[in-house]
Amino acid sequence: MKFSPYIWGLYKNSTEGKKTIDLYATLDVAKVETLFGANKREIDLSQDDVKILEDSEIEIPRSNILSLSITQSFAWDFGRLDIADIDSATAEYERAIEEFWLGTRNKHGEFIGLAPFGQDASGNDWYEFIEDVSFGLYCAHPEFYLPYRFKTEFDRLQRIAEIFNMPLTEAPSKRDTQGRQRYHAQINYALYEFRQLYNLTPAEMCAFLYDFAVKATQAESSQALPEPLKAWLLIGNPANFEMLDQADKESDYFWSGNINSRPGDICVMYCKSPRSYVHSIWRATSEGFNDPFFHYQNSVRIGSPIHTQRVTFKEMHEDAFLGQTSLIRARLQGASGKALSVEEYEAILRLMQQKGQNITILPKLKRRSLSDDVTLNDERDVEEKLLEPLLLQLGYTASDWTRQMPVRMGRGERVYPDCH
Repeated sequence: MKFSPYIWGLYKNSTEGKKTIDLYATLDVAKVETLFGANKREIDLSQDDVKILEDSEIEIPRSNILSLSITQSFAWDFGRLDIADIDSATAEYERAIEEFWLGTRNKHGEFIGLAPFGQDASGNDWYEFIEDVSFGLYCAHPEFYLPYRFKTEFDRLQRIAEIFNMPLTEAPSKRDTQGRQRYHAQINYALYEFRQLYNLTPAEMCAFLYDFAVKATQAESSQALPEPLKAWLLIGNPANFEMLDQADKESDYFWSGNINSRPGDICVMYCKSPRSYVHSIWRATSEGFNDPFFHYQNSVRIGSPIHTQRVTFKEMHEDAFLGQTSLIRARLQGASGKALSVEEYEAILRLMQQKGQNITILPKLKRRSLSDDVTLNDERDVEEKLLEPLLLQLGYTASDWTRQMPVRMGRGERVYPDCH
C-alpha cells in the first residue's frame, strides 16, 4: 500500500480528521500537560537563565531551582535556538544528548549516556521520557520535530512505515546505548522527509501518524490469528497483577517477550512472588520486535487472554516431568520470553485439568512431524508437501512467494525451482 492523496483527502476533510488536525495545530505546553500528562524536571538555574526568566516575569524560587515539566523545559530550551532546517534540528538534538540534557559524562569527561538530565534519582533511562522530550521539541519547532507517541508501540510504527513505504533505519541493538539515544533523531528525520514528500503540515503529519495510519494497522490486525507454532513463558510482576486480573478479550498489552514470537503463538503468563503461579493463557498478536526506547527491548504484543486454574510453582516443581526441566530447576529466573516445548506446555495443561480446568477451551500446540504418507521424491515434492504448507501455517498466502523464479545468468536465463 502507498500513501493515497485521495483517501487522505477524504479523511482530512472529515469531521474526525479536522478535529485531530486542529488538536495538533493548536498544541502548546499547557495542552500537552493536560491531555497527555508530563513528568517533572528540576533544573538549577544559571544567572543567564534567571535574567531571562525575570525579563519574562516568571517568579524565581529563592533556591534558584525551578521545577518544570520535561515538556516545558525542552520547549523553553529549544525555543531559544535558531533552527533553520532539518539538518540543524538533528544536530541540535544530538548536541543536547552529548552535552547534558539527555546524558552524562564520567570524571574523565567521557560521554556515557543514559542518565537523564544529569542524574535521575529513580534510575530510569532517559528514553523513559521520550514522549515528554518530543512534545517539548514540537512545541518549540513544529516544522522540524514531531511528537513521538509510539513508546511501547514501536511495532505499530514499524508496521505503518512498512504499509506506507516510509523508510526507517534499523533500530540499534540493546547494547548500543548511544545509538539508541540518537535513534529518535533518525526517526524524526524520516518522518520529516515523508511529510515533505506528500506536502503535509506538521499537524497533518501528526493526525496521519496517530489517527489515520493507526486505524489502517488496527483494521489489518483484526483478522483471525493463525495457528500457534510455539509456546512462550511470560512473566508478570506485582505491578502488573491488577492489570492482568482485569484483562478481557479486548485487552491488548505490550510485554517483554521473545524476538522470535509470531502472531498466534501461545503465551503462558506466570505471576512472580508473592503469587508464584500460572495466571492465564494468552496469544501473541504481533511478531516479536525490538523497541529501542524500552529497557528490556525484546517485546511482543499479546491479547485474547483466558483466565485459568492456577498452577503454582510448587506444583510444577513437584511434578515428575516439569520438576526436571531446566526452567523449573532454575526457578524461572530470567524466564520471560523463554520457549516452552510441546511437552512442557502439555504438562502445565495437565496440572490445570487436575484442578478442574476445561482445557478444551485453551489453545493447543501441535506436534509437528513428517506424516508417514508424505513421500518426497524430488524438489517439487519438497516445495508442495513441506515448504508451502509451512508458509501457509506461518500466515503467508500463495501470492507471497514465487515458484521457479527466473534469474538472468549471462546471456540467457536459468530457472531455479526453489520457492522465493
